[in-house]
This record gives sequence, C-alpha cells and structure tokens, in this order.
Amino acid sequence: VDCAYNQITSLNVSGCESLKQLYFYSNKVVDLNLDGCVSLQLLQGYKNNVKRVDVSGLPELVYFDLRINSLTDINVTDCPKLQIIAVGDNNLASIELKGVPALYTIGCYGNSISSLDLSNVPALEMLECYNNNLASLDLSANPKVTMLTCGNNMISDLKIL
Repeated sequence: VDCAYNQITSLNVSGCESLKQLYFYSNKVVDLNLDGCVSLQLLQGYKNNVKRVDVSGLPELVYFDLRINSLTDINVTDCPKLQIIAVGDNNLASIELKGVPALYTIGCYGNSISSLDLSNVPALEMLECYNNNLASLDLSANPKVTMLTCGNNMISDLKIL
C-alpha cells in the first residue's frame, strides 16, 4: 500500500495479514493501527504526526522508518528480522531494544533519549544517536559497529570494546 503525499490523519490497516509494505510518508497521520499485520516487512511513514506505535511481535518486519514524527512511545520488541530502525527527529525519551537480533542500523538522533541499552543488539553496525541527552554509551557488546555518530549529547562515559 502506498498512500504517501496525502492529508491522512488516521491509518488503520489492522487485520491486513497479507500486507507486506506500507508507505504513508508526508501525511498528517496521528493514529496508526498495525494490529495483525503479521506479514509486514517494510513500514515507511516519515513526516507525519504519529505519537505511538506498536510493532512488537511482527515476525517479518525488516525496515521501520518513522523519522520526523511526534513519537513519544514505540514498541519494537520481538521483531526477529528487524534490521533497520529510523526514528530520528521525534520526542522519544527511551527505546527498548529486545528480541531484535538482526538489527544492524539504528537512527535515533534528535530525540530526548537519556539512556540506550544496546546489550541485546549483537548485529549492530551503525548507530546515529547524536542530539540526545545521553550521559553514557556502552558499545562493549557490539563488536561489529563500524559507524558511530554520538555528538551533541552529555556523554562522560563512552565504552567501545
């Protein structure tokens, strides 16, 4: 489904068990319901007004992009195939990353994140966490990291292997 560049404020695709890709960027979406979208692989909804989203337990989700929204709460736990999460320029204070063993790219810049537990992200290669409120950053459980941008935080303790 591609419904980008419209004026949509509410998007309910719950129960769409065969839906694999959802593009709804550059709308005005506030409410997003993805319940039962068990085949969803790609979610791209940047430039909206989404405040909360729950993609927990979506077994096929690989790509999650909700940059430039109003996110204060996301649940991306138990997404075993998730590889990329892009949630930059939102209002997130935290992100729980559990059950995401394939996740290798995190873009969470421009939020209010004060702590980031990356111990459950063994495949992590790229982390963009600049412009947050991080006081420490521990990448000792992430030996594959090849790119890190963590400027404009309050980091006093940085562990890289």
